[in-house]
Amino acid sequence: MGLRAVRSTRLGDPWLWIGIAIACAVALRLPYLDAALTRDEGGDTLIALAFSHAGPFVYGPYFLDRPPLLLGLYGLAATVGGDVGIRWLGVLAAASGVVLITLLAVRLAGRAAAPFAALAGCAMLSSQAIGAEQTPAELLAVVPSCGSVLLLVTGLQRRGGPRWWFAGAGAAAAAAILVKQSFGDALAAGLAGLVAAAVVGAPRRRQVTAAALAYGGGVAAVLAGLAVWAWAAGATLHELWFAMAGFRLDAFGALSQGRPVHRLLGLGQPAFYSGVAIGVAAAIVAITRLRAAPGVRVALAAWLAAGVAGVTLSGSYYPPYLIELVPVSAIGIALGCARRPAIGIAVGLVAVGAALLPTARAAVHDSADSYEARAEVIGHYVRGRAEPGQTAYVLYARANALYYTGLPSPYPYHWALMMRAIPAAPGRLRALIASDRRPTWIIRQNRPGDYGLDARGRSKALLRRYYRPVARVCGTPILLARGSGARPAPRSARHCPGGSVP
Repeated sequence: MGLRAVRSTRLGDPWLWIGIAIACAVALRLPYLDAALTRDEGGDTLIALAFSHAGPFVYGPYFLDRPPLLLGLYGLAATVGGDVGIRWLGVLAAASGVVLITLLAVRLAGRAAAPFAALAGCAMLSSQAIGAEQTPAELLAVVPSCGSVLLLVTGLQRRGGPRWWFAGAGAAAAAAILVKQSFGDALAAGLAGLVAAAVVGAPRRRQVTAAALAYGGGVAAVLAGLAVWAWAAGATLHELWFAMAGFRLDAFGALSQGRPVHRLLGLGQPAFYSGVAIGVAAAIVAITRLRAAPGVRVALAAWLAAGVAGVTLSGSYYPPYLIELVPVSAIGIALGCARRPAIGIAVGLVAVGAALLPTARAAVHDSADSYEARAEVIGHYVRGRAEPGQTAYVLYARANALYYTGLPSPYPYHWALMMRAIPAAPGRLRALIASDRRPTWIIRQNRPGDYGLDARGRSKALLRRYYRPVARVCGTPILLARGSGARPAPRSARHCPGGSVP
C-alpha cells in the first residue's frame, strides 16, 4: 500500500498511530514498574519528601542541584503511589512525549509522517540504553520542551493566529528548564525562530513582534511563579541560583578531570543503541530540506543544536542526557520516511530496531535494575535494624540506598560530585563524624580515600574510632556508631542480585 493509499484510509489517522505507540510504550515499560529507584530518582525523591522551609538550602536540610518543578513532580508521584508512582509518572511522560512528537511531525510533513514519528518516539522514549525506561528528569523535561516547539511551530504556520500559541510556547520552554536546567533547547528554538521570522517575513514584522511579546510574556509568567514559590519557601535568590546553575559552574573543574573526552565518546554506544545517533543524522538532513513557514526551519535547527550543546556541555555524560535529543531525532526519522519512503523506512527500521532490542532483552531477563536493586536491599537491611530516632549516611554516594533506609541524615550532601566540588564538604563530614551528631548508620559505599577525598587518612581514622562494622550487605560494609543500639539482623533478608544477604 503506497503513501497515497495510507493518507486516504483509516491507516493514515495520526491518532490511530498515537494509540498504537502509547500501547507499545506502556507494554515496554510494564516489566520495569517494580524496578528500584535509581540514584537520582531515589535521592531526588528523598529530598522532595523531606522538604521543609527550615534549613540552610533551597530545599531545607539537604542540598540539591536540581530545579524545584522536578522535585514537585517526584514528590507528588511518590506521595500518591510510592516507588510505583514514580514509575507511572515515567509512563505518563513517555505517552505524552509520543503524542507531542507525532503531532509535531504531522505539522511539519503531514499525516504520512504519523506512523513513523509515533513508533520512533515510542522506541526511543522507552530505550533501556539511555535509561528512558525509568523516570529520569530528562524524560520528564521532554514533555514541556517538545510541547513548546509544537506550539511555536503551530503559531508560525498560522499567520496572524492567536497569540496564545506563542505565550504557551514561552511558558512551556521555561517550564522545561525548571524540570531539568540543561533543557534550554526549546527556549533557543523559540528565540531563533521568532528572530528568523522577523527577518525573513518583512511584511509580517508587526505580527511577529506581537508574537515575540506573547512568547516573552509566557516565559515571564513562569519566572514570576518561580519567584513566588521561592518567597513562600523562604529561599533567597542566591540559594536558588546556586542550586540551578551556580553549583554546576563551580563543579566544572571537578567534571573536567578524569578524561572527559573519553566519557563523552562513551556516549557513542548508547546513542546508537537508542536510535538517537541515526535520528540526529536524519534530522540534520530533513531540516535542511524542509519547506516550511518563515522561522520554522531555523527554530528546528536551533532546537537540535541546543540539545546537542546541552549534552556535550553537561560534563557528566550519563546516557540519560541523550533523552534530550529524542524528540528531534524521532521527528527527523519521520520526515525522512515521509519524504523518501524507500530510504527513510530502511533507516527508521534500523533506528527503531536498535532501540527496541536492548530494551526487550533487559525486560525479558529482568536485568535492567539489578544494580539499583542492591541499593534497595542495602537500604531495607538498615531500615530493619535501625531503632527509632536514628540517622544514616551513605559514604560518599548512592542516595537511593539512603532513601530506602527511611532514615533522616544529619549531613546535607549525598552525591559524590558535591563532595568533590564543594571545598568545605569533606571537612564538614569529618567534623560531623567527630561530633555527637554523627550518623548512627553509615553505608560505606565508597572507601574514604575514593575521589581523592581523604589523602591524609583522617576520615578513615575517624570511622575506625567512632564506628564498628556490623554486616556486609551486597558486598557493602554497614557501620554502626559505637555505643548505639540496633535491632537483631532480620532472619529472612532480601536477596541481592547474584548473591544473598549474610
